[in-house]
Amino acid sequence: MTKNIVMEVLQAVGNPEKFERLAKEHGVDLKKAAATQEDRNKAAQHTYEQMLTDKKNKAYRRYSLYSGNKPINFSFNQWKPEMQDDSEKAKQVAKQCHQ
Repeated sequence: MTKNIVMEVLQAVGNPEKFERLAKEHGVDLKKAAATQEDRNKAAQHTYEQMLTDKKNKAYRRYSLYSGNKPINFSFNQWKPEMQDDSEKAKQVAKQCHQ
């Protein structure tokens, strides 16, 4: 970007009509630029959320009481209270965990 263009942009900042004219003169589609910025923001948000999820999962594994060194996949759909020594207690535990 040349110095003249930078000066023109700075002068156009407070003047939307001038800013739009300047963008049009230089072949910049402001709607597309805004959409692109929105896409970048969404991608950055997604990346941040994935990093946070990964960090939480790592902490869960690190502080887990299970010492088997391999992940366990479990869901409460697999929980069968009747297979426990005290099925009534197992049902209470399941209810507490669900709540």
